[in-house]
Amino acid sequence: MRTATRTTSRSGPFARRVATVGGLFVALAAVIAFTPLSAIAQTATTATPTGITVTGYGEASAPAETAILQFLVTRGDYYGGPPPQPRPGDVPGAEEQRLAAPIAQALIAKGIPESAVDVVVSPVLGSSAYGPGGPAVARIDVALEKPDLATVTDLVSAASVAAASESLVLGQIGAGYDVEDCAALERSARETAIADARARAAVQADLLKVNLGELIASSDVPSPTATTLNYFGVAVPLNGCAPAAPSVALNGPGLTITVASFDPAADPEVEVYSQINLTFAIVAG
Repeated sequence: MRTATRTTSRSGPFARRVATVGGLFVALAAVIAFTPLSAIAQTATTATPTGITVTGYGEASAPAETAILQFLVTRGDYYGGPPPQPRPGDVPGAEEQRLAAPIAQALIAKGIPESAVDVVVSPVLGSSAYGPGGPAVARIDVALEKPDLATVTDLVSAASVAAASESLVLGQIGAGYDVEDCAALERSARETAIADARARAAVQADLLKVNLGELIASSDVPSPTATTLNYFGVAVPLNGCAPAAPSVALNGPGLTITVASFDPAADPEVEVYSQINLTFAIVAG
């Protein structure tokens, strides 16, 4: 009898809770059933801003004030197998520094200050990465002031000749250009993009036979034209106004160019791109 009494006392409140929850579901279903569909549709519509949305494109450029040239020095054998295996007592980077030294000296002989030439080598012995251009030896970074195309081209030629004399090649050549005041260039590119967006919105409104209202939304859009891909498919910025690309370990730890590939037909200049989305209200005519 005591057991039956305790069981009944537990089931009573539980049954009342189930009934209460069930009643709430029934009431909610009744409210939805008797709510006009137009009211539901109106609620869904007002949750999303409506109007004319367009994308404007802008660009600004200026002659480069500084430049970073990067020469990825590789062994002459194209697919000649993995790099030499390390031997006991080898110092990481010592052999690579020795091989790259004639190229660095050739650049210095062209009038580049020694402090502006940096030889970057892998801190790892016996890197197993190899492929097109042969195993990487080193990357030589050269800092330039007020670069011009003739000077840059002459340095590339000098580095190439010096590498060949050591049975090495320049596997990749990068040229990153920069200016001191990037903010002015970025502002100019945005200004052009906004003007372009307004013009596009006006054309769209005219074609739709509606009136263009006030501006109700604006947003920056990442521009795909601001980056390019290097030889190994790594995205790198086209100008110095963007952060440099990571130096991923494709040809050995840290040995790949981190700026755009050198274009022998392009003058050294910084180009900034902008994309702006603008949304305008539609006003009844």
